[in-house]
Amino acid sequence: MPPLFSCCGCGLSIERSMATYRRLRGEVLCSTCQDKQESGQGEAGVHVLNIDHHPAQPKQQCQ
Repeated sequence: MPPLFSCCGCGLSIERSMATYRRLRGEVLCSTCQDKQESGQGEAGVHVLNIDHHPAQPKQQCQ
């Protein structure tokens, strides 16, 4: 079972492999945040932060 990480966009707990976590340098995104970033709602090369599609989760930013 892959470990759980917090999405950098919304704080949702998501499963990602350690290899993916290392490749992304800890800045993992859930599929919703990833879709929003890829659809052009975020600036190129910048992760979308403070997205309110999971209101029950606390907002977090990756460090």
